[in-house]
Amino acid sequence: MKITQDNLTFFRQKILYLLKNDKEKIAKRLVLQIAKKEFLNENNFEGMYNFFSPLYDELFFDVMFENIHLKIKTKELLEKLSLPFLQMEKSKQKKILKDIK
Repeated sequence: MKITQDNLTFFRQKILYLLKNDKEKIAKRLVLQIAKKEFLNENNFEGMYNFFSPLYDELFFDVMFENIHLKIKTKELLEKLSLPFLQMEKSKQKKILKDIK
């Protein structure tokens, strides 16, 4: 699986669909797989931010108003993946990335 500009929207929509339809475990596995293979292994923090930030933004209000019920670990994972790592100090990056990997 390779995230390209053509399938970027597809993968985001798939994750949203899974989360909104009580398939959290499958969605979390897909999120971790994409994060590790496509972004973390390549140290592509800009790509990771560009992929996960819009996803997190779209889910934010549903999660806040409890229209979608997610486990705390899943919420935290999505939040961490959507952070602007390029603007952080290296020590802070390492600490957060350690939690994800």
